[in-house]
Amino acid sequence: MDPGQFSLLDYIFFVIVIVVSSSIGLYYAIKLRKTVTTVDDYLLGGRNMRLLPVACSLAATSLTAMASVGIIAEIYAYGTYVWIVSYGVVVMGIFLSWIFLPIFSELKLTSVFKYFELRFNRRVRLLASGLFLLSGLMYLSVTVYVPALTFQRVTGINTYVTIIVLSLICAIYTAIGGLRAVIWTDVVQLVFMFSSIVVIIFVGVNSANGFDNVIDAARQGGRLYFVNYKSINARSSIWSHAFSTVFLMIYQYGLSQTNIQRFMSFPNLRKMRISVWILVAVFSFYNFLIVILGIVLYANYESCDPYRAGFIKRIDHILPHFIQEKASLFLGFNGIFIAGIFSASLSTTSSYLNAMSGIIYEDFISPLYPRMKENMAGRIMKTTVFILAVLQIGLVFFIERMGSIAQIVSQCMSLNACTMITLFTLGVFIPKANSKVPFY
Repeated sequence: MDPGQFSLLDYIFFVIVIVVSSSIGLYYAIKLRKTVTTVDDYLLGGRNMRLLPVACSLAATSLTAMASVGIIAEIYAYGTYVWIVSYGVVVMGIFLSWIFLPIFSELKLTSVFKYFELRFNRRVRLLASGLFLLSGLMYLSVTVYVPALTFQRVTGINTYVTIIVLSLICAIYTAIGGLRAVIWTDVVQLVFMFSSIVVIIFVGVNSANGFDNVIDAARQGGRLYFVNYKSINARSSIWSHAFSTVFLMIYQYGLSQTNIQRFMSFPNLRKMRISVWILVAVFSFYNFLIVILGIVLYANYESCDPYRAGFIKRIDHILPHFIQEKASLFLGFNGIFIAGIFSASLSTTSSYLNAMSGIIYEDFISPLYPRMKENMAGRIMKTTVFILAVLQIGLVFFIERMGSIAQIVSQCMSLNACTMITLFTLGVFIPKANSKVPFY
């Protein structure tokens, strides 16, 4: 791979993403500099955010760089069964609209874990928030590792340098701008993400001599299938995905602090429900594009797999390999891809930093100092963002020695999802359950 292929125009696309993201955070920091930033302002945008930006932010938060690299590699290697994620999102929308959001809207909570204290006791709340922080740090490490790894392949810049710069830039605009900066940055980054995927698909289809050839190659290679009814142990079993995907989606949007904060930034339940179905549409369309891109890559390498040929060391490198191989088609192609990857990473990272700083303050610091002034609370949360960024950088050294990126992310999500869904279901549907025993 020749790092010299990354041209000046490619660097310009990359710099635009960084500058735009930082500028939005700086804008809100200047705009609000003469006012006292309350906890609600910093974490919930004052509970008066607009519908479309928040819905786009909800989608952008979960469309990580892992989805742009790891899931595409999964489709390339194993087939189109990933479409089941869209089914999970629709089911999630039903549960979220009629069970989860009405409860959180009525209670008007800043922290989703506050519900567990109200329903059970403080120890249950701290258990749930502690698991979220642990899995969130692991998840954050993956979100910065993927774009840094990709950037190294096309520029030659050391992975750790990119991780440090990316993490600190994201921490800066998240800390100074709060949720408003995070949401509006997500909107811009979502545009970059969709644009980059669409451009790469067009290039790939053209390289494969048409979409008909893409479908034929996927069918002949056993990649074009949707369900496996035979074994629950199979990688693509409809039985395993029917349960795991739905549960993960319900947790991700119904109980994850990053997304509940966005729903709670609306003034009423009606807007929350509308945003859910905008989210379902955006997420499903993006998942459709990801599936298409996965089989497009397979069609391009049907006769010569770069992984088996030894051109790449991990199957997760298949998309960066394709981008660099086709970089000579037109100036800026590398940059468009990198802009999309970094947009996805910045969006997810900023959302988690904002949410985790709020959880640490609300669940662990605020109870110890109940009379703390609002401006001091703001400083604590901003400082916490930078501390989390440093921890995130350190954990990358462990992430790179683990397995497939898609599997790492799934394990991080599962770590927290089972506990959260069980506790919430127990609290809502079993009135006699308490903090000591399931039934009294």
